[in-house]
Amino acid sequence: MEENKYNIHFSEDDCPITRDTLIEEIVNIWPETVDVLADFGMSCVGCASAAGEDLSEACNAHGLKVNVVLRALNAAVMGGEEA
Repeated sequence: MEENKYNIHFSEDDCPITRDTLIEEIVNIWPETVDVLADFGMSCVGCASAAGEDLSEACNAHGLKVNVVLRALNAAVMGGEEA
């Protein structure tokens, strides 16, 4: 999934998830992100790499643009609307 289907209207400075946040932290703190990650083809729940891999590393491993995934994740946890 290349396009961002999430509509987000806030500054990245205000977002709780950053490119440096570990995948394990993301899915444990915000369970609603599991579906977002799955939308991008990232089956992070149960993946051994999730414990030590940050979002940027995971996106690179999956050939995804980190900014697109980051916006989608923050939209999900901050109440962004789906476009």
